Amino acid sequence: MRTGVFNWLGGAGAPVVKFSDEYKLVDSLLELGQPSLVEAEELVVEGLVRFAEGVVIVGKVQFVNRGDVVKVVEAGRYEGVSVEL
Repeated sequence: MRTGVFNWLGGAGAPVVKFSDEYKLVDSLLELGQPSLVEAEELVVEGLVRFAEGVVIVGKVQFVNRGDVVKVVEAGRYEGVSVEL
């Protein structure tokens, strides 16, 4: 699991962002998309996931894709949930 921070614009502290090993190369992060993390505490991404424009993360959120095909997180507000794609 990799940890980092991206697309953060303020608040009390930077959110924790954790990626599974599919994202160990910087090039793989470029295709991920850019969810809003302004209200995020923690984002965990496991498996092949892409974010559509307009995804907002609030609190602690996890996205899991156990398959071999990329799954898209559709636009919307995700608050304190674990989403199996």
